[in-house]
Amino acid sequence: MSTLFSADEAERRGDAAGALAQMRAAGKDDHGRPIWRPWRMQYLAQFADLGPVLPRWAHSRWIVAQAAQWLDADNRGIARSAMQMAIDVRGGVQCLPGRDAADRRARVMDHDWIYRQLLLYDLGKLDRFCRRRASPDLLAGADDMETWARAPVDAYCLVERHSVSVTWQRLRDGALLRTPNAGCAPMLWPGDAVVGRAVTTEGEQIFESAPLPVTHDVAHRVAEDPDSWLAALGDWDLYREVVPLIRPTEHDGLLVELPPRIWQNVVCDQPDASTLRSFSPAELAQAAIGLGAFLLDEFEPPDFPHLDTWACLAAALVEPAVVRHLVASTDAEGRALLARLSAHLSEPAGTVCRLVAEGDLPLAA
Repeated sequence: MSTLFSADEAERRGDAAGALAQMRAAGKDDHGRPIWRPWRMQYLAQFADLGPVLPRWAHSRWIVAQAAQWLDADNRGIARSAMQMAIDVRGGVQCLPGRDAADRRARVMDHDWIYRQLLLYDLGKLDRFCRRRASPDLLAGADDMETWARAPVDAYCLVERHSVSVTWQRLRDGALLRTPNAGCAPMLWPGDAVVGRAVTTEGEQIFESAPLPVTHDVAHRVAEDPDSWLAALGDWDLYREVVPLIRPTEHDGLLVELPPRIWQNVVCDQPDASTLRSFSPAELAQAAIGLGAFLLDEFEPPDFPHLDTWACLAAALVEPAVVRHLVASTDAEGRALLARLSAHLSEPAGTVCRLVAEGDLPLAA
């Protein structure tokens, strides 16, 4: 528990490297199992290595992630309320997968879209974290978190997806929304509907996390009355299939919203996405260069309509071990390719490519 609180405290100060050092020093539990969520260690490594070149929205999402894991006595009541409402939508505790009661609830906490939205936004935990817990140094690199905490749920349809941006139409009024392509629509077709919270960052907009794919009936119910989003999802029989709790070790990333099982298999051209074999940083870096060359020089648009290959490539190019290998081993031809790719990828992958190509990426020691 002491190490847990020390790691949380380092994160609260904006010290990703310090938090990561605490976590690595703690090792595993008495049964040889990892203590920490693997996706938390992954995004801490990204902030430790790439923090100075990351956009403000990345730091804002880091704050949101910290708010979600914040342990505070005053938050126990709202956490129980959010948990119960999320479980009710899934049909009750008896419908949850898991080894035991603790595991079942942990899966809801880690993966359930409704639980996260209720806890952070509707019940105000994000706002309280920013006002009472987050340090000035942590907030300084982020967007206006008060505005983020008040962002409403709304319904959108995918219009088109490009390597750098994704265009959506808000169903409520027909307004167009263009977001960075941070993997927010990896397996959607044009016309597919989602619900999510769009927030403002540096003069543009982005979803605070990956939006939830829904049917058009659900989307139109939310568009007609955004405050009724929970009731609309509660009446949707397919919610449990769209948001499964069966992969407790996987999670979407903060910088690119794809789990490793998806982006690594795509980058390495592995057709079986049901499993993930272990790829070395060298293999991932070489595969990323190869995929980048294919997308730039051989592939004829439009992009694959059912899978966002560009987002998978972007996820590889913000993976710290891959970036370190590219910095150390990329030859002149590879650097030239990365320079070209930088114009075809959204942030932060575009900036990472450019700085690696120029030999000017400020990696942590």
